[in-house]
Amino acid sequence: MVLAVNNMTYRLSGYTLKNRIDVGDSNDYVLKFINKRGNEVIVYWTSANPQEISLSDNEIRGRVFSFAGQQIGFLNEENNKKLYINGSPKYILVEKSNK
Repeated sequence: MVLAVNNMTYRLSGYTLKNRIDVGDSNDYVLKFINKRGNEVIVYWTSANPQEISLSDNEIRGRVFSFAGQQIGFLNEENNKKLYINGSPKYILVEKSNK
């Protein structure tokens, strides 16, 4: 657990909270963090029962990591922006768009 907390602290170092993304349930926490270079990280978890959620923002794409720092998937159009959310925080390293 200590390594997981250290990993999350490292990933969010230099980032500040930008906003909470509404996914329709006040028990679901989806928080967007941003740093000075414009890089974004989204951290998400729920205080309710595990479930699947969707992020409707078409601009959000990236690699999904477990609380321990292991890459566990991708968020993109192919999976319809669906995420499995439970009590364990996970995070998305958001890819910058090429616009």
